[in-house]
Formats: sequence, structure tokens, C-alpha cells
Amino acid sequence: MATPRTSDPATSARVNAAWYRIDSLAGRARDGHPARTRLPRETEDVARWEAAKQVRLPGDLYASLLRHNRRQFRFGLPVDAINRRRRSRTIDLVRELLGGQLDGKRIACLGAAFKPNSDDIRDAPALDVARTMHGLGANVRVYDPAALDNARRAYPELRYGTSALDVAQDADVVVLLTEWAEFREIQPSALAQVVRNRRIVDGRHALDAEAWRAEGWEYRALGRP
Repeated sequence: MATPRTSDPATSARVNAAWYRIDSLAGRARDGHPARTRLPRETEDVARWEAAKQVRLPGDLYASLLRHNRRQFRFGLPVDAINRRRRSRTIDLVRELLGGQLDGKRIACLGAAFKPNSDDIRDAPALDVARTMHGLGANVRVYDPAALDNARRAYPELRYGTSALDVAQDADVVVLLTEWAEFREIQPSALAQVVRNRRIVDGRHALDAEAWRAEGWEYRALGRP
């Protein structure tokens, strides 16, 4: 499901974070807690709707979710379900590395563009993940070789840096979100000099896991041990 947008950046980030919580609850309902929602496992969108009822949202957030997703709620249509699960799983991996808590943590996001060699940020997974973590209380900093100007204009609530090393300064976790060559080729030893903790989530399967682990990094990636 595409991320809902509002004219107010703060509300937009809170809505994004609320959707992450809702998707997490819906996933638990599918994967082993059908009694909580009394729903068939295969009814993913209904599970998400039922999960939304469990999230105690302030009135303004609830109204925003309904306004931006009325069609999906009404008809139960699966919209970008796979993409949303991948984005949620990336955030789950970050949380696992941080012991379950994002609030107050410094997170370096490498990438903002929809794809490398582009400044297009429309429905960019990278910014969706960054905004959701921001909405969950993380101190997020973003760098992209080409898309920073577009990202700043669209999402001024996020913080931005001038290089990968800049945003990684004192980071608790580094997250690769767009597979630019600049990021694929970065040396683990160089990044290790500036971070607070050697933890990295490879959201694009673009890094050499063994090379990073050999430099003492805790490495996580979607679909990899």
C-alpha cells in the first residue's frame, strides 16, 4: 500500500509509523495468532483492517488513515503488499539490531532515490523506510548522491548529510536503502571509524556480507542469515 501523504510533515511521519505498527500486528495475526482477530490466515487485507482497530490512534491519525486508504479499507484490495512487507521487514531488522527500540537511536540511511543513477524519489522505498523510523522516534540522517534536493523539498522533517561518512557519524545502525555504486564500494573499515556501533542492515542485497563481518560488523539483510 502506498504511503499516505498529508500536507503536514509531522502528521505524515506519524501516519507512516502507525501503518508500520498496523502491518506488524497484521503479520502476527497471519503467522500464528488467528484467535486474536478471528480471521482466515489468507485474508491479509482484512487482517490489516482488524489490526488497525487494535492500534489506539489519536483521532487525527485515524482520520488520516481512513482518508488516504478508504478504498483499500472498503474493498480489501491488496495494494503493494509485497513492497510494504519488504519495507517493514527492513525496519524489523533495524529494531532487532537495536534490541527492539528505535526511539532516540541514531540511524544513517544510505540512499533516498527510487533506484541508483536517478534523482527520482516518487514512492521511493528508501524514504518510506527513513520516514517510518523517524516517526518511531529515531534520529534519522539521510544521504544520496543525486536525490538530496528532491528529498529535502518533499520531506523537510528528515535530516540530511553531505556524504555517507557524514550521516554515519556516531550512528547506532547504518541502513543501505538504495544500491548506488558509491555505497556498494564503501570500505567497511572506513565506515567503522565514524560509527558508534558496527551494525548494518543491507536492504538491497548489495553488500559482501563476509567482508563486512570480517571487519567486526553485525550484518543483517532481507532473506539472509
